[in-house]
Amino acid sequence: MTTTSPPVEALNRPGGARQTLSRWSQTIVDRVTTIPTPVQIGLALLVILFYAQRIWTVYRDSGLFRRLGFDWGLFYSQATALAAGDVKAMYQVDQLGRYVQRLVPFTTTPDVALLQWPSPYPPLLAAALVPLTQLSPPLAFGIWTALSLAASALLLWRVNQLAPTVGKTRATLIFFTTLPVLQAFLLGQPVLFLAVAMAESYLALRKGADFRGGAWLGLLALKPQYGLLLGLFLVWKRRWRAVAGACAGLGVVVIASALAAGPQSLLDYATAVSAMGDIRDPYAAAAEMVNWRSLIVNARPSIGNTSGVLLFLVLSVLTVAAIAWATRAPWRARTTTLEWQLLAVIVGTFLVSYHSHMHGLALLTVPLAAMWSLSLREPTVRLAVLAFVFLPTVAFVGVAGLGHGFTINYDDPLWVVWPVFNVVLLAVLLVTTLQPCVDEAGR
Repeated sequence: MTTTSPPVEALNRPGGARQTLSRWSQTIVDRVTTIPTPVQIGLALLVILFYAQRIWTVYRDSGLFRRLGFDWGLFYSQATALAAGDVKAMYQVDQLGRYVQRLVPFTTTPDVALLQWPSPYPPLLAAALVPLTQLSPPLAFGIWTALSLAASALLLWRVNQLAPTVGKTRATLIFFTTLPVLQAFLLGQPVLFLAVAMAESYLALRKGADFRGGAWLGLLALKPQYGLLLGLFLVWKRRWRAVAGACAGLGVVVIASALAAGPQSLLDYATAVSAMGDIRDPYAAAAEMVNWRSLIVNARPSIGNTSGVLLFLVLSVLTVAAIAWATRAPWRARTTTLEWQLLAVIVGTFLVSYHSHMHGLALLTVPLAAMWSLSLREPTVRLAVLAFVFLPTVAFVGVAGLGHGFTINYDDPLWVVWPVFNVVLLAVLLVTTLQPCVDEAGR
């Protein structure tokens, strides 16, 4: 018979610290989830009105592609260079500049040149956008947005399957008013497509469809940092069919990129990404990220590059070690043990990813829905999920709206406030996700 050590008994017995935290969490969760539906809808509409006012103001002041659709403009410039046969320019900021200037007429200041930043995506993304370069840029951006909406519909369909008690209307309102999704649409990021790949990978792996789950994971090579930790987890657990699937998905991205722009473009891509490795690289905007890198940069603005990178690596190694210890139980498909293991790895991915912005958190859409359903008897997890989903939006509306009197300072980040707060919420979510893994491993 397995015995429990006295310290753990003290935590779990009535009145223990863990039980107290659980009861406190349950009380807050009950109060939040029992807010009358009309009040919830009213609050959501107020947030939507705030977003609409802010988006309209930014559009009125700058038009398209200077701030709204800025990231999409970077992808468009790459695609335009590829369409023109100027492959060498695809990862050269100084050469891409002349292509992005084709978007200047759609800004409110056509006499001011647009900025050109590196695009940390492989050539396949540019190749996918080449057909859109034949259209008017606003129309092309509109089509891109419509495709993102289609990806959103698929994600919400999966959310409703996993967490039907949330309700379709409520799930839709929550999804479209969260900051990661807002950023994805306003910047023109492809993360909602990546979120579909992450969702399908998770859903396939949890029920034992290893090769299919690995193949979806391999498609995350479009932004490889989001699939790296889960890929290593598959290797550690010796899920060789899943590893083979991941290699197949990765191969699709690599081969398609090489066919579209030549093998040299892959080397240029790797060089461009590595050039953004400085802990405070101006293009990377590390201070606005949601990872250990952001915490370091904001906590110690004067830290040197070597010290900053080493500290990031130390924090990442400790995080991975904690995840590995908590998920040490054997892989068992179609069990809650495996589900918690996968969720812990996915959540931890964003903390240890060196390049991880707020919009990337949209990849957690389906995993969070699964976590909500699994945590019916884990109120601390449910409270962490609620905090992670709602508090960044509350902080953003409070600071950017009420705190600044609804005026916009274009010298400040437009779509994020308190980056360290977001990192802390992500870390809390990871810690609470690890606890069920530990409990499952001890059974």
